[in-house]
Amino acid sequence: MKNVKWFPFVLVLLFPGYVNAIPCNSGALNGLVNTTCTIGDKTFTFGTLTGTIPAAQIQFVPNASNPLQPSFVLSPVTGALTVSTSGAQIANLSADLAFTVATTSGFATMLGTTITLGQATASGTNAQNFAIVDAFNFFGSGATQAHLSSGALPEVCIETPTGGPTGCVGPPFPSSVSATGTFGPPFPTLLNTASGDLGFSLHSEGIASATFVSATFAFNQVAQVTQPSAVVLFGLGVVAISSLANRKRPRP
Repeated sequence: MKNVKWFPFVLVLLFPGYVNAIPCNSGALNGLVNTTCTIGDKTFTFGTLTGTIPAAQIQFVPNASNPLQPSFVLSPVTGALTVSTSGAQIANLSADLAFTVATTSGFATMLGTTITLGQATASGTNAQNFAIVDAFNFFGSGATQAHLSSGALPEVCIETPTGGPTGCVGPPFPSSVSATGTFGPPFPTLLNTASGDLGFSLHSEGIASATFVSATFAFNQVAQVTQPSAVVLFGLGVVAISSLANRKRPRP
């Protein structure tokens, strides 16, 4: 049984991400800022949170149920967050989280991101009395930054009234609004690591109000194709473990 101690060492050689495979846990976002953890085959390093909403007021819930789309949800700890104004007032609330994500396996399988804004509402009657709720994930950089099919950066929003240049969804508001961005349009690019910033914001101006309930940030990937070299390494690891076990096996 002494040779069991070699098993983690072999795993580290075959899968370097094994060392830091600490799963992300649900909880207030202040517990994740400046930490590293995994969701499915994604290892996240979360940086600082900027904006007007404290990290302790934002709930983080990871979801690894879909191996090709690990994700997490950001929502207010209180269940909903509302800003409202009257007269000539203007109000803004925002949260912007810096992050780096990499495939734990090291394979270049990341394709982009999908953002979903859920249960958001807004009220307002004209260009002087309006509200906006949005969620975004500005993911990647340069030629490999994720873009929507329209060429815009990944962002979804609702707004009232409609008809403005923002491209936001107007009333009646659906239960959710989603958008998917891929790396390097017009030619899809696969990455094994990328950085960005994501979050949400609320804006109310004049006689208006905006309510945010949740935003889901998914990190899309293609199915991993095992490389021949990885198969060879895995085989060598199995042989090494078997050899060590047989070497210490007592003779009859």
